[in-house]
Amino acid sequence: MKTIIMIIGAGATGKTTLSCALAGQNAAQHCVDLSITQKGARKLFKAPYVLGSEIAVAGNLKNTSDAIGAMDALHQTIDHCLKERDTVIMDGFRCTQKLVRWIEDHPLKPAALFVFIELSLNANLVRLRGRRAGNGTVEHKLPPKTFLNVLRFRERSRSVWSYARRYYIRQPVQFLHLPENNTPDENAALIREGLREFSIKIGKAATAAQ
Repeated sequence: MKTIIMIIGAGATGKTTLSCALAGQNAAQHCVDLSITQKGARKLFKAPYVLGSEIAVAGNLKNTSDAIGAMDALHQTIDHCLKERDTVIMDGFRCTQKLVRWIEDHPLKPAALFVFIELSLNANLVRLRGRRAGNGTVEHKLPPKTFLNVLRFRERSRSVWSYARRYYIRQPVQFLHLPENNTPDENAALIREGLREFSIKIGKAATAAQ
């Protein structure tokens, strides 16, 4: 069965690191040429995606799904990845309530694994300052506008997680809330265990239907 993993979390919570850990060290980046609709017009778009040995990521190795700005392009890239691998990851700012509904209505009827990375506000701010320092902006306190954006993104990610848990009903589906102090490898192991549970459930359902 095809499976879509949606990794939900605010900025600087480790979504990209986790996606790359799941894809594996030998994952390679590719591009697919698309024809998309954006602002009512058709245009050509070159979308990045990553192929690991078992898992694909809609996006690139640096920014993962945030590298695909247009929603139509993200949809098409996910569909392309589903042709290449049985499991596809999406993450980033484009994980919305609308995208949750898109997964549920997908004609392939994929299994869905929703993963939520929730950090405390202090931990989130420390990580974000570290990221900005890595990009050359060293500061002990975030600018007010940036701080407000952090709060908005945190609230937005929580609302998407809550929406999925409340309204997503198509089976099979799992919801995984990741502990704050886990390493990326520990979180990747939890997700792989969730995928194994999918396989067991699907196998039992197939046996019962015979």
